[in-house]
Amino acid sequence: MSKPARRNSCLLCKQRKVRCDMNDPCANCKRKGAVCQYPVKDNRSVRFTVSKMEKTQTRLRELETLLGKIRDSPTASSEVIALIDQGNIASDPVGGDYYQTNENFSVIAVPESDGENSTIFGPISVFKKYSRHGGSSGGSSEVSPNNTSRESEQRVVINDISYYNFVQFPKTSFDSDLYDSISSFFKWQYTSNYMFIHRESFLFHFLQHDFDNSFVSEELIYAIAALGARFSSKRILQLKAGAYYSRAVSKMFLHPRTLKIDFSTATLTKLQSLLCLAFLEIACGNLTSGWLLSGIAFRIGSNIGFERDPSEWENGQRSLNNVRPGYPFDLRVVQRRIYWGTYIADHFISLIFGRYPSLKRFETSIGPSSDLYNLTNIHDFLFYDPVLGSFHASDAIVPLEALVTLARISESMLLDVFAPVSTTIKTKEKRAQEIRKRLHYLAAYNTRLDDWVASLPDVLSVANEALQSHGHNYVNIAARSSYFLTRLSLNRPFAIYSDEVQDNKSLALCEDTVIQLHSLLQSIDKVYGLVEFEPTIPLVYSIVLGTSVLSLNISRGQKEVHGRDIKSILNFFLKFLEFSSGSLEIAKSAMDVVQTTLSRANGSDSITGTLGDFSYPLDDDNVLMDTILNGDVIDCVFDPDFFLNSTADL
Repeated sequence: MSKPARRNSCLLCKQRKVRCDMNDPCANCKRKGAVCQYPVKDNRSVRFTVSKMEKTQTRLRELETLLGKIRDSPTASSEVIALIDQGNIASDPVGGDYYQTNENFSVIAVPESDGENSTIFGPISVFKKYSRHGGSSGGSSEVSPNNTSRESEQRVVINDISYYNFVQFPKTSFDSDLYDSISSFFKWQYTSNYMFIHRESFLFHFLQHDFDNSFVSEELIYAIAALGARFSSKRILQLKAGAYYSRAVSKMFLHPRTLKIDFSTATLTKLQSLLCLAFLEIACGNLTSGWLLSGIAFRIGSNIGFERDPSEWENGQRSLNNVRPGYPFDLRVVQRRIYWGTYIADHFISLIFGRYPSLKRFETSIGPSSDLYNLTNIHDFLFYDPVLGSFHASDAIVPLEALVTLARISESMLLDVFAPVSTTIKTKEKRAQEIRKRLHYLAAYNTRLDDWVASLPDVLSVANEALQSHGHNYVNIAARSSYFLTRLSLNRPFAIYSDEVQDNKSLALCEDTVIQLHSLLQSIDKVYGLVEFEPTIPLVYSIVLGTSVLSLNISRGQKEVHGRDIKSILNFFLKFLEFSSGSLEIAKSAMDVVQTTLSRANGSDSITGTLGDFSYPLDDDNVLMDTILNGDVIDCVFDPDFFLNSTADL
């Protein structure tokens, strides 16, 4: 018989350094009336193999060589040199066989934060506590809000773009799948909904193996990796998404010792992690979970007080302090960037749910975002334009500013056009009056969207010629697809309503937008092909609404839209939805919607060869307008049964 596994001493006996009898509870804890807890993990059971030890020794020699190069670098700060000379380097077990997804291992070991620095201080709880004289009471190295030391030596300008030099750990020191997932996220997804993460601040710390600071935490690393893996075109990464998600959730919600739900701290990385997980839940079709997680994130933001502009704070009182020495960016500018990225995410989520956003422009005093320069040697995390043959390293400020303005339009749009009425409208006169009011707002917001389009720079133009030539650029896809989604969400519910009433142009505007979306997808297909296509949430939601518009036109017996064959466009959209269905559940639902629409109208189980060959009566407009007046606009847009109800069923 094998020997029973030896147990570790309980935590109290370990702390007091006394002998433990290993009972539950042990005699010492029982005598003191204390809770007897045994450690979950027994480090004594870890026995490394010879091959593991050889790999570790080889890796150690590589890192020692790298540290020597860092020390001898002309850009090395005095703090880094002193740290290396003292040999006081915190070691984190990264790379090699240590990366596992089971509970006995951690993909990246992150030191636990000290109790003082994790205390909530009201609206400044994400920051370290400062004294009146600007000194930190948490014992961390001081970082000025406007850190410009050695900047002239570390900053270079190439083709009118500013870069900051820094020495990073080699790619081989990271788990390859984790690294590739994070790389995929920043290449293809970053500018769509995730600019609440400042890419350069994250990479500055992450690539130097600093995983516990104001911009990087273990849960944020896993949350980003989960998103990158989920939307990746590589199957091997897609299979990792679930494990990354589970680890992010456990790190986010569970206390590492008690394994109980713990929200005792409010941090910036927690807010960012929650938003990443919220978008992942939305992609998986778990809309309620996505709504709840995003709501928690915005409450954390309110607790932090990050809607207040840093320029209003007392000098040194609310400055991010837990960053690496030599951090090159203006912390106040980064703070503004993170807020407006969160603002965009909030308004996108509100739009697809048909709910009023949590962050409102009239409740913030924070100033506009501004340009932030880039880091060198981060090509693995930058979008590569195969047409231009270069990495797209410019800052995300251009799409961000456009998306902020668009979000402001959608914020008031939801309130004016689709807000439910306060009381039930019983008389026809009051109902007609309310409908005329909504149609008036509809025309006004379409005009505002026209003005927004007219103000776009050339790189974001939605003209068909521009979309066909450079619509494949993923840095700018976010602004374009978000515009498509906003325009279609505004007009699709009214597209079925008579265009003779108050000169309603909703259907024509929807058709124009569908053609623009078609041109953009043609550019993507031409440059990448579907094999390398990595969907984004705004783009797929736009395609879904596009199929709804095309289905409506088919139901009316229409054969073409602006000279383009409807059957070809719809099949092209369905092809993209099919490739996106592994990443976004709504893509599957949209395909079912089209199938249901065409089957009911045609009485057939297949759409092959039947598009555009039939028509059926329009819905009763009473049902349509009542749905809009009740505030169920998103259900109206995405529910196939609503548009397929016959008058006999009413």
